[in-house]
Amino acid sequence: MIGRSGSGWQTTTADLALILFFVVSAAATKPGPASGGNGKPLVQKVAAPAIEATPSAAIYRPTEGTTLTQWLRSQPRDDRQVATVLVSRSPNGSAPAMTQALGFLDEIEASGRSGRLLVERGDADDVTVVLAYERAPASGTALALR
Repeated sequence: MIGRSGSGWQTTTADLALILFFVVSAAATKPGPASGGNGKPLVQKVAAPAIEATPSAAIYRPTEGTTLTQWLRSQPRDDRQVATVLVSRSPNGSAPAMTQALGFLDEIEASGRSGRLLVERGDADDVTVVLAYERAPASGTALALR
């Protein structure tokens, strides 16, 4: 550290900020009092998600008023979109939800759209269809942002 007259407080503040950063980062990776007392560090490595999060264009939940086929017809068509059927299945009663999800997947493919099925464990049976942009535009297609 080279001291110059008139800038001592800036150097001292920068040094203190750097020391604080090192102390906090060291405490966050060690179990102990900094972990909230539960023995787990504040920073934990987690497995990468199976699917990257992408913004949804539209979400369909089964209701009595609209069928999935009607809903798909009302959505703008784009080859970059993928319809994902999300099934949350409980340990006790997942057969009806799986049957409904497979029917939804057939409807999606019959409409000419790309579809996939994602099953996860949950507290209750639930089926949702998410339409999201997950593909790059076809080659030769340019997107202009204004």
